[in-house]
Amino acid sequence: MSDTSIVEIQSAIIPIKRLTPLVTRYGVNESLPAIVVKVMTKEGIEGIGQTISSAPWFGPSSVAIKNAIDQYLAPALYGQDATNINSCWKIMNNAFRGANFAYTALDLAFWDILGKKHGVPIYELLGGQINEGVVLHGFLDRLYGDELVEAITHLTEEGWQVVKGKIGFTVTEDVSWYKEVSEVSEGKIQFQLDGNSGYNKADAIMALTQIEKYGGIALFEQPVQSIEDLEQIANKIVTPLQADELLTSVNSSYELCKFSSIPVWHFKMQKYGGLTPLQKMAAVAESANIVFSVAPYPDLLSAAAAHFAAASRNATWPAGAARNDDTILDNRISPDGHVLRPPEGPGLGVDLDESKFEYYYKK
Repeated sequence: MSDTSIVEIQSAIIPIKRLTPLVTRYGVNESLPAIVVKVMTKEGIEGIGQTISSAPWFGPSSVAIKNAIDQYLAPALYGQDATNINSCWKIMNNAFRGANFAYTALDLAFWDILGKKHGVPIYELLGGQINEGVVLHGFLDRLYGDELVEAITHLTEEGWQVVKGKIGFTVTEDVSWYKEVSEVSEGKIQFQLDGNSGYNKADAIMALTQIEKYGGIALFEQPVQSIEDLEQIANKIVTPLQADELLTSVNSSYELCKFSSIPVWHFKMQKYGGLTPLQKMAAVAESANIVFSVAPYPDLLSAAAAHFAAASRNATWPAGAARNDDTILDNRISPDGHVLRPPEGPGLGVDLDESKFEYYYKK
């Protein structure tokens, strides 16, 4: 039997540039700092994991995440069996409580080691494949005029059934923008509009009821932060609502499932600690007949999301593929049409670009 006790953990911060800047009500984001780990075991099996930082808008900075790994979590984990994931979680919680973003990178590495040890992809460890992977939607930037026409024409030609766009700025701007979008798209596309909790309740009701009149809306993604406000908004519109920012932990999913007016959830595993807590949150969703999407953030997070969605019965709502202009992998993970399928190799099924990791590890 192989000895998968942990002998070394390395971490590095690697910037991943977006294809185009992401404009939300929080601001403009041009890159995602990835915190990447390598977990080495005594037998020589190596696991890789990744998390990202969304600071300053949400969560800790990349430096804070790396410090949590290097100074607290890694020293506590040395000598522990990486494939006893529950035990590793207990150790991490005791070493640095609440470090969910840091936990994520290590949790993915543990699952990667477990899959490699048994020679199976992670979706097999999660119970087996029942979906193709992550169902994807298209994405529309906040464009106007000829640029908007060109973008929607391209999305239509690619056959996207659902396309995501951003709202949550001001009522006037958002209604005006979507009116133009609706006229250009001519009912050929359904839109998922993400408010990123940018409205107050009154503005959300005003914006969403006006936008609905133009038709073509598949979903409104969390326009306000408060669950009580979301429930009241749900009574004023006919379009389904999706929770995103409200989902922060296993406990939050338990509280949220009490509200039947929010029938769709959007999971971002880096916020919760990786695949281990995500399993519990998905079980809560399924118990309440809630469907969900799993965000495939760049690279290792994309692979993990694809494995999880493939093994999750209710992972049927589309999510957006990572729109990064760079990769930390030796081979970029790419969608197959409108689906992101899980890699077929053991564990996560992907390999790091070792030269890039070494460059940033030594930097």
